[in-house]
Amino acid sequence: MSRVLSASSSRRPLPIGALGGTLAWALALAVLITGCSALGGDRVPEGSRVRVGLYDAHSRVALELANQTHPDLGDAYSRLRNTAQLKLVPEEALGELLGKLDSAGFSRFAVPGEPPGSSESSSWLSAMSRAGERGVVHVSRNGTSRVFTLADGRGDGGEQLAAFIQMKFAVDALYQKSSGLQHMDNPLGRRIFEGQDGVEVRR
Repeated sequence: MSRVLSASSSRRPLPIGALGGTLAWALALAVLITGCSALGGDRVPEGSRVRVGLYDAHSRVALELANQTHPDLGDAYSRLRNTAQLKLVPEEALGELLGKLDSAGFSRFAVPGEPPGSSESSSWLSAMSRAGERGVVHVSRNGTSRVFTLADGRGDGGEQLAAFIQMKFAVDALYQKSSGLQHMDNPLGRRIFEGQDGVEVRR
């Protein structure tokens, strides 16, 4: 039996955990306060190819967002997927997110590179573990791919840690308020939702 699942936008926010101490949090708050008023966003035209990924090894969570008219993702909600990590969002919302990432330091700290792996498998977590990475933010835009990486250790200064915290807040905030669908094989029927809340079945 095949089902399309609508992912609830009320999923609990990602845990920050041990991402940093008082200095990192203070710096992240300062970026939030000073950056919000200056954010004009970054225009994402319809039909462009833009993806944003957040990979958090400490929380063991990977999230991906892409513009809803991405030419390569037109079947994202109709093809079978193992997870619902990828959500398609309006171009305007994604443009605002890009502006927030830049205000948090992405354009300053990011370098050319690829994400640690697919968000729809566990390969990214293994790759980050091998590379000694605790957090990665990835932006792919019309063939150009850049990554911001936070090392898994005490060597990173408070500025980079604060930048990652702020980027994580921004990505997760848009992810939380955006709806998503997942098409999957489900031989259990409605029994798959026993004990689960906030999930809707659409025939």
